Amino acid sequence: MSLITIAAKDLMKYIGENSVLIDLREESEYKEGHIPGAVNIVYKGVNETIIDYPKDMVLIFCCDRGNSSLLLGRHYSSLGYKVINVYGGFRAYRGEITVD
Repeated sequence: MSLITIAAKDLMKYIGENSVLIDLREESEYKEGHIPGAVNIVYKGVNETIIDYPKDMVLIFCCDRGNSSLLLGRHYSSLGYKVINVYGGFRAYRGEITVD
């Protein structure tokens, strides 16, 4: 369907009742800190990570730096989901890395 990539600083503009923010990091990383409202589904590879949400939901993927979320986002977009990838991931959200 569609895949867009957004800057971490713009994330809150996309969170709403028709979207779900999915943190793909390991459970221990998620427990150490995460974006408020995010659910944790550990990334196990493109074909092994099961996302069980209706196709009318917007899936917002966030990982540590944005690589796993982009790969999974491409996959779920090809399956008909509307997907948003957070560029730079959780580290960009926390301001630990700068991305343009």
